Amino acid sequence: MGKQKLKARIAVRTLLSTLSFILIFSGIFIWALMILDRLARDNVAHLGDAAVAAGSQAFEANLKDNMQKHAQDTGSIIEENLIRLENLTTMLASSVTDIYTRADLYKPRKLVTVESGALPPAKGIPFVHAAPGVSLERIRAETELVSNCADTMRQFNVISSNILSGFVAGESGYIIAIDNVSAPSVDYIATSRAWYQMAKTTGHIAWTDVYVDMRGRGIVIACAAPIYDVYAGRKAFKGVAGCNASVISFENIIKDANIWGDKGGTHVFLLDRQGRKLFSSDGSGVYITDDGKISGENYLESDRFAPLARSMTAGENGFIRVASTVPGTYDYAAYHSLSRLWDKLGWSVGVYLDGTEITRQVDTLRTNVEEITLASRKKTENTAAMILSVIVFAAIVIIILTLISLSRFAGGISRPILECSEMIEKLGGGNLNYAQEIHTDNEEMERLVGSFTAMTGRIDSYIREISQISAKRQQSLTESQLAAEIQRAALPKPLGEDRERQAIFDLYATLQNAKEVRGAFYDFFFLDKNQFVMIIGDISGSGVKASLTAVLAKTMLHAYIKKSRTLEEAFSETNREICAQNGEDGRFVRVWAGILDMNAGKLRFIDAGNNPPFVKSGGMNFGLLAVEADSVLGFMEDTTYHCRETSLKTGDILFLYTDGVIAAFNADEEQYGALRLRKTLDLHERAAMRELLTKVKEDIDAFLDDRQQTNDIAMLGIRLL
Repeated sequence: MGKQKLKARIAVRTLLSTLSFILIFSGIFIWALMILDRLARDNVAHLGDAAVAAGSQAFEANLKDNMQKHAQDTGSIIEENLIRLENLTTMLASSVTDIYTRADLYKPRKLVTVESGALPPAKGIPFVHAAPGVSLERIRAETELVSNCADTMRQFNVISSNILSGFVAGESGYIIAIDNVSAPSVDYIATSRAWYQMAKTTGHIAWTDVYVDMRGRGIVIACAAPIYDVYAGRKAFKGVAGCNASVISFENIIKDANIWGDKGGTHVFLLDRQGRKLFSSDGSGVYITDDGKISGENYLESDRFAPLARSMTAGENGFIRVASTVPGTYDYAAYHSLSRLWDKLGWSVGVYLDGTEITRQVDTLRTNVEEITLASRKKTENTAAMILSVIVFAAIVIIILTLISLSRFAGGISRPILECSEMIEKLGGGNLNYAQEIHTDNEEMERLVGSFTAMTGRIDSYIREISQISAKRQQSLTESQLAAEIQRAALPKPLGEDRERQAIFDLYATLQNAKEVRGAFYDFFFLDKNQFVMIIGDISGSGVKASLTAVLAKTMLHAYIKKSRTLEEAFSETNREICAQNGEDGRFVRVWAGILDMNAGKLRFIDAGNNPPFVKSGGMNFGLLAVEADSVLGFMEDTTYHCRETSLKTGDILFLYTDGVIAAFNADEEQYGALRLRKTLDLHERAAMRELLTKVKEDIDAFLDDRQQTNDIAMLGIRLL
């Protein structure tokens, strides 16, 4: 009896101990689950907020990079068009200066005379006009001398369709002009015009602000350069050469640059140094009033746009938030100045984007993160409920088994419970990577541990997934190096140590790439023993695309010259091929190619928009081999090309070059120019071709000083021996 009581007491006490242990274990486990659930909720909420914040920053950073790059690219396109007009103006001024300086080498040339109110001759035909009160008879000798610049002026119509007129205005009152867009002539005193006074006062090339064309051709801008008579090292001012261009082409560039459309006020615009909005893709900009003046919106006078305008009129490049018309929100603007022409022109390109686009993307991200967070919380709650059910079920099983076999079950249940308790403590402390193998004969406990471990694994995996939302991947591609390698791989190999060819001519060619490769190239090869081919040119644009286009153009022209019966046919076939392969961002090719017949001493050549070469013949100094250039390759399929011919004899030098030589700008925004190039060539005329080209490059580097080369420089020189 006592033994039974003792057994009963032992059984009761053991059962009570077991029940107490189960209750304590369950409480600890539930407490751990609550901590784990709260930790998961906090982590998910924190990571969700962090993901939204990081996403917002990423959207804005990406927008900033894209808008700044777009503003820079748009500015570069406008700048290239303006610099092309500068180069033409410089060429015309240099030509007229040479005519005045070496007047004894030029014969009188008569041009059509146009009276006031009369319609000038057809497009592309130069004419003479006199200022009011000036007699053409009195200055006829001077006008017939300067009229020798007519061939140079015709290049204005061929190379750039932006130009309305090219002109030369003399101090004596004459005006020699050529129209690309005809309009009745009017009386005006050129020497009192702003473009004339700016070029005369500054002594170098100058740009005007936009103004109304007095001949009724709308709003225009003018570029002008001074003309001199140089004698014994002294310069006498003789007049101004220049051109005026319609602003419509620049306005079209601005309209085409707006890739975002007109959503919510999004637009691309051009600002001058006075803060005046010249053009905008939304159609606003300067316009002509009823009284014939120019008017338009000034951003410096706007409360919203004044901070942006102050940065742009200071010539800065950057990105700024602009107060939106919607309270509490922002719009965005990126801006980039036309740096190479800033001191002369003061234009800056702006890209303005409605901020609601960023707000929409951030709201979408926030919604997605909230959905993921809610789904994760539901999974955590379901897992916790499942674990709690398992605990209750396990407790019941333990009580039943304890009543059957207390001693055996006690030992089998205590160990796994303690091990699970340790695991819970680790997880409750936030260590989600903690893992421990627990083995027990109790199947329900094994399932409990397995479910709990799977739950912690899913939570850890989810946290990692959320943490990776704001990660960025960057891949660096040295595009400029690749483009340069493409160009150099396509250059011709040196002619070698062939003594027979060395006895015929001295030849050397070189190509120096700019940091941003522009696509210059050269080529030379023998058609047969007597005919030697020389090619030089460059491509519009920059980077790998420009390099590939350069290689393609050089290869096709090389092949067609070998295949075709005439040089004209080779150019026409190459032009058609390039036009056919051009896409929406089609590129054009400026190229000069010639075939030298060494037996006859004849050089047949075609100039498709490239810079005219310099020739030294006999005892004369270097001079331009200037002809009326044909259209560039890749512009129009039905272009007709004209072959010219000149003679070269023993001792004569032919120097070919690309735009990167004369269009180099120093820190003072001065252009190297054709005149300085000719002086350098004359100074080293007796040098071998390798040394001559080296001296030219050294002079360009000295002119640039510390400023970086911005365009590819290709040169080819040949002297007949």
